[in-house]
Amino acid sequence: MKIIAPIPVIYTGYHADEHLVDAVQFSKSIEAVSRVANSAAHFWFFGNVAASIRRHEIHFFVKPAREGSYFQEIVGLLNGSLPLFPEALIKLSKPAIEQIINTIVKSRTSVVEAEMAIDKLHDLAVRHADFSREVHQGHMQDKAWLQSQIDHLTKANESSLRRLPEPVGRSVRAMQIGEGGEEHKIDAASAAALRSREPMEVGDEGEYVVEFQGVFKTNGACQVLIIPGGSLVNGVITDPAVTLPENVYTEALAASRRLRVRAKPVLKDGVLSRLFISNVLPDA
Repeated sequence: MKIIAPIPVIYTGYHADEHLVDAVQFSKSIEAVSRVANSAAHFWFFGNVAASIRRHEIHFFVKPAREGSYFQEIVGLLNGSLPLFPEALIKLSKPAIEQIINTIVKSRTSVVEAEMAIDKLHDLAVRHADFSREVHQGHMQDKAWLQSQIDHLTKANESSLRRLPEPVGRSVRAMQIGEGGEEHKIDAASAAALRSREPMEVGDEGEYVVEFQGVFKTNGACQVLIIPGGSLVNGVITDPAVTLPENVYTEALAASRRLRVRAKPVLKDGVLSRLFISNVLPDA
């Protein structure tokens, strides 16, 4: 039985800093991660999108949690009844599956980042052109074909993608699938876009001057007036400091004082829908 190298699923921030994740949220998330990984692995080894999860020939199992904020690993098993795949294909399956998952996620959260993720997946196929031609008939070197397959994978995993970030912004601050660093990170803004049944776009993080109109310390929900322009939008403060009895956000609200903050926008139809505030910046 062949084994795909373990793929890390890492939860960080909030309760995860104490090595805890809400049990119900975690169960939904890890189940969704496994389903998307199944789909990605099937595509990697067979070069097509399975019509149903029942047709997935590769199954993922959860390994014991490792030390860390909350560090879980999933492992794919290839049973003996499958075709004899080249060792190179199996060896490359871990980074490839991680990148396919990342590309599927980006397809739901950012057009620009999705294009960059497609480029990286395409580059992987080009660098290993020999087995790409042998196993995938060279299709993965065709960027247009690759884009169409990612679109199919994203559509096939819509339900799982909505559940995948279940703990993010609730019992954990962020999660990451694979070892790709920041580009594989799913934060509260990306989680909101993934959960939405309507297309949402996560914009670039930037600086904003805001005036708070309301702040809920329990979950960080807020309403802010953006200066200049006077746009009133809903937001979420992901900074853990918001839960403290006295904090800069509630103090600014009480004093009607403007703050300069770092935040990431989530847009709907090109219009700012929500603002995810990560921290306060010093006054210029």
